Amino acid sequence: MRKPNTLRILLVVPLLAPWSLGGCKSSTTPALVKGTVKYNGMPVTGGTITFITENIHEGGPYTVVIQPDGSYVAPALPAGEMIVLVETESFNPTPKGRPEPNPMIAGRSGYHPKEMMKMLQENGRLPPTAGQPNGTYVEIPAKYANIKTTPLRVTLTKGTNLYDPELED
Repeated sequence: MRKPNTLRILLVVPLLAPWSLGGCKSSTTPALVKGTVKYNGMPVTGGTITFITENIHEGGPYTVVIQPDGSYVAPALPAGEMIVLVETESFNPTPKGRPEPNPMIAGRSGYHPKEMMKMLQENGRLPPTAGQPNGTYVEIPAKYANIKTTPLRVTLTKGTNLYDPELED
């Protein structure tokens, strides 16, 4: 009778370990979130929606353009609690000036949506045509564009998530 080779067993056991865990995946598995942004029951027809992890140092912000029908799709976000910002001033044909400083971007004196879109394009996170005006400006309360005042929160899970933020006065 032949004795089992201990080295062979030590090499095979780690290969079987993932199957014994039922194929568990890491919590870093991406989440996709999609939906429609509405203000007082009507679609927000231009602007951006931004998802920020509760611990801002864990990643993000993740910004996508809101389409003319109010819809958006944000792929490959981390699962977990998110703070949500919505801004429409980037589509304002007669801007009132810069929004108040936003602590979302550390080390900056302020936050301006068009500057954010340009930065994302330069870093390769958005295609060059993303963020080009293709919708209509809808004025929304400023609280939704500020990380300190936005009431919007969502918990994302791995896979596809539906989130339809309803903005109100």
